[in-house]
Formats: sequence, structure tokens, C-alpha cells
Amino acid sequence: MIDLNALAKSRAQATGEFEGEWLKVLEWSSQTEVGNCLTDGEFTRLISFSDTISIYKTAFEYFEDHRQNGEQPPALDLLIEHVDPSRFHLGDWLGAVEAMHGWLKKNKDSATFKRILGYKQCCEMSLKSVPEGELSKTVVEMLESHGLEKF
Repeated sequence: MIDLNALAKSRAQATGEFEGEWLKVLEWSSQTEVGNCLTDGEFTRLISFSDTISIYKTAFEYFEDHRQNGEQPPALDLLIEHVDPSRFHLGDWLGAVEAMHGWLKKNKDSATFKRILGYKQCCEMSLKSVPEGELSKTVVEMLESHGLEKF
């Protein structure tokens, strides 16, 4: 069983965010359907690659929507399928999920988790020169230039 208090303390130290806020979101996510299906290792990996509470919470909300819509494979498996062949690491992809979510919200639009991952994959493939760590920025620039409908 994962020690949520220890994880919250560790993430708070790493991110500079409040331990109590991390604990609150970790408790919430561990009690969701998705949280109940993750192994301790998957749960810990997802947490450790989330640079902020907001990134973690946004990703988990998409995971929950994906599950509630009956989508397959499970959201984390789908995410890892995109991350593994990518030159960007899991943290970059999670940050890009949040960045795209912010753009969608600002533009009063929405997208499924699969569509978000597909869009990011296309951004990476079409812009091979994207520096590491800048996937979020590139995704937003592509959305601003081309929108979501062209995908």
C-alpha cells in the first residue's frame, strides 16, 4: 500500500507546492476507479513525473473521463504507448496534456484523451526540431496556428 503522506511530502518538497494540497489530490485520485486499477508502481510513476498538482489532477481527470467513456486501452497504457517511442519523457507529455487542456478551456472547446495524445504525437512528428522539454509550448503554438479542427 502506498504511503500517501510520504508521497505528498516528497512532491511538496520537489515542487514547492503545499503538502496538504498534494495530499488532498492524491487521496482523491487514489479513490477513483482509475486509481483503484493502478499498481503502486504506476501510481508512483505518474505522481513522480507530475511537476505540479495541476498537471497531475488534469491528467487524472482525463484518465477518469477516458474510463467512464469505456475507451480502451486504459488511459495510462495509452499514454505510455505514446511516450515510449517518443523522444520526450512522461513529464513532458503530462505537461502537454495540461497545456492543451488550458488551450481547449480558453477556446471553449474539448477533446478526448485519445485525440489529445494524437495531436501531440503529430506535433512531435511534424516538428522534429522541437527541443526537449518544450512539447507543451509547441503544442500550444500549433493549436494557436492551426487549431484543433485540422487534426
